[in-house]
Amino acid sequence: VVVTERPAQHGQPAEPCVIIHFAGRDFVTRESMADLFLRSAGRVVVDGASQSVPLLHEEGVDLLFITPSASVRVTRAPDGA
Repeated sequence: VVVTERPAQHGQPAEPCVIIHFAGRDFVTRESMADLFLRSAGRVVVDGASQSVPLLHEEGVDLLFITPSASVRVTRAPDGA
């Protein structure tokens, strides 16, 4: 089961989810968490470095090893999947 939105809390609208595709794995996460991850990963790549970058997703937290040659793809989670 893929969650495509997080429940609204305290009158806030639900936050859409995206899927981060990395190293043959798919991580479902909120858009805001994906943005934080992508900014951190981008800084690593711009610096020409290699580093583990944390990603908070629906199943927990993973450290993804980012290198300048790493391939990260983000897609919108399908509605009702």
